[in-house]
Amino acid sequence: MSIPKFSINRPVTIFMIFSAIALFGIISLYNLPIELMPTIERGKISIITYVRGGMPSMEIEKRLAKLLEENLSDISHLKHILTVSKEGENTVVLEFEPEANMDYASLEVRERLAKIKDEFPREAERPVIFQFGYGEFPIIAVTLISNRYTPEDLRKLAEDFLKEKFLRIEGVARAEIVGGREEKIMIELDKRKLAAYNLSLQEILDIVGASNINLVGGKINQRGTKYLVRCLGEFKTIEDIRNLAIKVSEEGSLIRLKDIAEVKADFLEPRRLSRLNIHPAVTIYIYKKSLANTLKVCEAVEDLAHQLSSELGEYTYTIVSLNRAEFVKKAINQLKISLLIGSILAIGVLFMFLREYLTIVVLSLSIPFSILFVFSMMYLAKLSINTLTLAGLCLGAGMLLDSSIVVLENIFKRRESTGRLNKTDIATASEEMSVPIFASILTTIIVFLPLIFVNKEIQKLYSGIALSITFSLMGSLGVSLSLVPCLSNLILRKKIDTKVVKTDIFEKFTHIYKKSLEFVLAFRYVFVFIAAVGVISTLFLFQKLEKEFIGAPEQDKFTIFIEMPTGTRLDVTDQIVKKVESYVEEYRKQKIVKHYNTRIEPWSARIHVELTPIEKRTKRIGEVIEELRKKTEKLSPAFIYYEEPQEVESKEILVELFGYDYEILKDLAIQSAKYINSIEGLTDVKIRMRRGAPELKILLDKQRAQLFGLTTYDVGLTLHGKLRGLIPTRFRPEKEAYINVQREEKREIGKEKGIIPLYSKYVKEIEIIARLKEVYRKKFKDLEQVFFVTPQGRVELNQIAKFDIGLAPSEIWRKDKKRMVQVSANKGKLPLSKVAREIEEVLKNVKFPEGYSWKFGESYKKMIRNQKELRFAFIIALIFVYLVLGSLFENLLQPLIILTSIPLAGIGSITVLYLKKEPVGVGVLIGGIMLAGIVVNNAIILIDTINRLKKKFSLRESIIRASAGRLRPILMTTSTTILPLLPLLIFETEASPLWKPLALTVVPGLLTSTILTLYVVPSLYLTFFKK
Repeated sequence: MSIPKFSINRPVTIFMIFSAIALFGIISLYNLPIELMPTIERGKISIITYVRGGMPSMEIEKRLAKLLEENLSDISHLKHILTVSKEGENTVVLEFEPEANMDYASLEVRERLAKIKDEFPREAERPVIFQFGYGEFPIIAVTLISNRYTPEDLRKLAEDFLKEKFLRIEGVARAEIVGGREEKIMIELDKRKLAAYNLSLQEILDIVGASNINLVGGKINQRGTKYLVRCLGEFKTIEDIRNLAIKVSEEGSLIRLKDIAEVKADFLEPRRLSRLNIHPAVTIYIYKKSLANTLKVCEAVEDLAHQLSSELGEYTYTIVSLNRAEFVKKAINQLKISLLIGSILAIGVLFMFLREYLTIVVLSLSIPFSILFVFSMMYLAKLSINTLTLAGLCLGAGMLLDSSIVVLENIFKRRESTGRLNKTDIATASEEMSVPIFASILTTIIVFLPLIFVNKEIQKLYSGIALSITFSLMGSLGVSLSLVPCLSNLILRKKIDTKVVKTDIFEKFTHIYKKSLEFVLAFRYVFVFIAAVGVISTLFLFQKLEKEFIGAPEQDKFTIFIEMPTGTRLDVTDQIVKKVESYVEEYRKQKIVKHYNTRIEPWSARIHVELTPIEKRTKRIGEVIEELRKKTEKLSPAFIYYEEPQEVESKEILVELFGYDYEILKDLAIQSAKYINSIEGLTDVKIRMRRGAPELKILLDKQRAQLFGLTTYDVGLTLHGKLRGLIPTRFRPEKEAYINVQREEKREIGKEKGIIPLYSKYVKEIEIIARLKEVYRKKFKDLEQVFFVTPQGRVELNQIAKFDIGLAPSEIWRKDKKRMVQVSANKGKLPLSKVAREIEEVLKNVKFPEGYSWKFGESYKKMIRNQKELRFAFIIALIFVYLVLGSLFENLLQPLIILTSIPLAGIGSITVLYLKKEPVGVGVLIGGIMLAGIVVNNAIILIDTINRLKKKFSLRESIIRASAGRLRPILMTTSTTILPLLPLLIFETEASPLWKPLALTVVPGLLTSTILTLYVVPSLYLTFFKK
């Protein structure tokens, strides 16, 4: 028994099956993860190693960066290794291939580090490993604001209580606290008193560290009871530290720490500042793991922030900003609305063709079941709801009606010809269409098979849209051969008035088409020639189209970067930042800017700006950025540039310069930046290399130093301690109280409402820092007079060393074991291929010495690689379609006639792309591959009908009858495929660049192909099969 007959005879069973599908689909829908795009980013692991003593960048490169490169460069699936060496810090970023398992990769990294830990410089601390890339943007920020407590109180709250909570969220890699000064216990040593008592800094550090400790002495038995013996020496109060005995004087009196130093609870000098809309604040920046779901992480952070806001009391609250999940939600909702509007339009056009509401009921019922089937299959395939799977569903929403339309239209034709409609008629009409429906669905699905030959990144990006369309077609096939015959038997069989499906307008249109087809067939050679000329012309147009990877969506957020000369003090940078903030504040007062979050460091700053929703403001993001750029371009000596979030593809184009000598690389970068800046349309051209930091070099006379038993390490460690400070131990305050460092008083828990009792319960250890008083570490002269206590006596630094002032590289970048400097530029809306072509041209003016070279960054490489692979996939798709058609029609020539509908589609697609100046990106190429599978469907149905009719009529008569007879289903299926995609073209949104190229390729291509197929295919059939 065939499927249509089974469905007609067992309606209850069919309803139970589809009810089960619907139930599973609803459950699947609520469990599908949501994201902006499929996860195509490569897994990244960052290894950060801090080095005590302020080791310079060149020394870190030599002793640490190269060591890590040698031992990590052969890890499985590693693509690139990047190292950044700067004073006191080294960062290694490992970028992996898409197929890499990041858990295994992280484990392998830890094993490699464990093997080489003994080779690290002894000043190096234990490496910290994060699963995110160097320089990545935070995905969300939580800002603490209070109208009662200081930023220092808020920082303590964040460090001791909040940070740990955010780090527990799954997918969070790092929580960075900016703003407020760090609380420390400061031991400010008096250099003169140290000299008077002949004490060295190291002695002080050793005594303080050894005194703040609790030790277990063992156990002792006394009268049958075993006692644990403990020696308790930890500091309980600051007074305990002050009264610590350091030495016995020659007179026999105790010299206490307070006699040679000022001991106080204080704050370190601010290293970074944070503000929200001008107001001082503390911000926690959240970074996600490289492969974590942005939406899930942001939602969890947002929920926790709102929960904490209610716990913090009336004086303190949290504000969530930089939330990248908002754009994801907005883009997904826009697609959902487009899908709904498109489905309504498709049903509306069907009613115009069929003019029978009962038929619309049958087709309308098939849509939700098919879509729920798609969600069920997506859940089983572990796909996510994202812009591409929903775009595929928008296309599939029309295509899933195609098969039902063909079956239903054939049922109608049978009813028109016989004047009746029984179970046998419905089953026969459905079975007649099963082969062409199967063929058209198979050719649509088969075009996605070549995607297995492209790289993993493209597979991950577009496998979702391919599978969502495939699942739609599978659902369409099942619904058309089971649910549609079943519903037709229950709903349509009772009504046999054939006049309802015939309209004068459509009959006139069909008559006009028959006359025009007869004319074309009479002059078929001329018409086919004209069509061929059209195809060849569009091929020339295609060569003129610019190339791109993926269009960058326009968001409602951007970041202002402020770069200051190396060595600039924090307060100087802050003054420039305040001027920039004043310009942004003007837009906030105009309700264009929602809020802005500022982060200031000594040499640089970032202002993260969030605009109000686009429908509530008068200016687009590009206008705001351009106006701000004009206002800030004269703020010397700052270099200010602007960037938008890189959700999919950055608007930046990178040029990477490789070589050995950093000074030569610097000169080459300056020349390259100068020429690149001359290219019209490029903005924010910058060299990603900091100017050398001002440096006072201490040239140690090693032979003279050895006479006093001093090594370079001893000298460096002492200088570090006296100038920057060393940490001998940590102070653990009593749990029942906390220290207010501004007044050095204790407050009992519960005496105040709000923030204080909350974090005082969780107060952690406070570092004790020992260093010279500020008055002894201000000038070069103070440095020269630093002394060392040795067995041979006391010696000053100027007796064993010389001094030299110069510049040291502040940062040294290496990529794949070569030194590198990057030059970047913002290309805005310019096509990547055009920009790359012009950069190649201008860089011919820069002469690179032997051993020095340049190449484009990853975005250009991806574009070139993916363009080649997708073109190859398109050719393979055509071959697969031909193989399928040849086997179904058991003919070698008819599939070639069917395939002519593909170049005919190119006439519409390429012409529109050229007129709209749309670059050829991944979306356009995938749209072309999809089009190859879709446009052949009309030709398949047409040729199948001709094959059946020519057994009864002459060839010309069969062609005319088949073409006129299949006109209505062809127009209906084309309309229902195009209409759901129209909202994607008409409604311009921030996320449109993600899906518009695909729709811009499919809609005009399908429209042109449908019109021309109705004439070209019959003409070719008559030409090749006329006896």
